[in-house]
Amino acid sequence: TGPSTFAPNNFISRGEAAKIIALALNLPTTNVQNPNFRDVKTTDWYYPYVAALANRNIISGFNGYFNPGNQITRGDMAKIIATAFNLSSNSSSHPFKDIPKGHYSHPYVAALFDNEVTNGVNATTFGYLNKVTRAQLAVFTVRAEKLKQSPEAPVNVGKTSLISAFNELSS
Repeated sequence: TGPSTFAPNNFISRGEAAKIIALALNLPTTNVQNPNFRDVKTTDWYYPYVAALANRNIISGFNGYFNPGNQITRGDMAKIIATAFNLSSNSSSHPFKDIPKGHYSHPYVAALFDNEVTNGVNATTFGYLNKVTRAQLAVFTVRAEKLKQSPEAPVNVGKTSLISAFNELSS
């Protein structure tokens, strides 16, 4: 992708997703406390976004690692979006039969479903292990952000547009 390419069908990494979500929440990314993930250096371009999300307990990583270069799954995305936008569910049910009841993403997927952030990949499948495309992350982020605004308000992502945020991922 180049500086003016959205590339909606490209998969998105955990580091890239961190930037998009941190910008969507307009989180401060300076003077952040180091979350001390073993695989995130303070010199990495995604460090301030990962740290900002970790400082807000939106992400926690796995056994001391964040895995910023790994492509994010729909299950991980559900947890991050639901946590980031304070979405909850009145029940722990949803129509997606592919997610085991005890899976960590189950209640977060229920929250996204109840808040109409997702419909799944079809009526009974969420695809919790599927990798997330840029388009899917954009849609989930816009839908979650709209819940915080009036229906007529334009969706703003921090100080930039959502497309610009995606275009700046390599910076």
